[in-house]
Amino acid sequence: MPRILMIDDSMFQRFSLGKLLKGLGHEPLEAADGLSGLRMVEAEKPDLIVMDLNMPGQGGLETLIEIRKFSAALPVVILSADIQDTTRSRCLEAGATAFVNKPFDAAGFSALIGECLTGK
Repeated sequence: MPRILMIDDSMFQRFSLGKLLKGLGHEPLEAADGLSGLRMVEAEKPDLIVMDLNMPGQGGLETLIEIRKFSAALPVVILSADIQDTTRSRCLEAGATAFVNKPFDAAGFSALIGECLTGK
């Protein structure tokens, strides 16, 4: 069962996303901020990370940059309500596997998760 770490400061977002991931047969793991997320990445060795971009303290972009220092291959999907192309570009250039705008289509997001886990 693939383990997917959700890093998001919104408990509602983590609950909703966790429910979707469980329904797809994945094991969701949770962190409420970037620093906790970094600790979870090292301790839990998830198969995929789904992370909010805008969080208090260490945000998603900063956390992504830290993750890439020790794990270049771990798939990371960034979620954001920010629709600016420059934001998307910065995240992809920093090593994000994908950038998804919120709100997102559950079917499309589910397909993306599958692609990230299989490396396609």
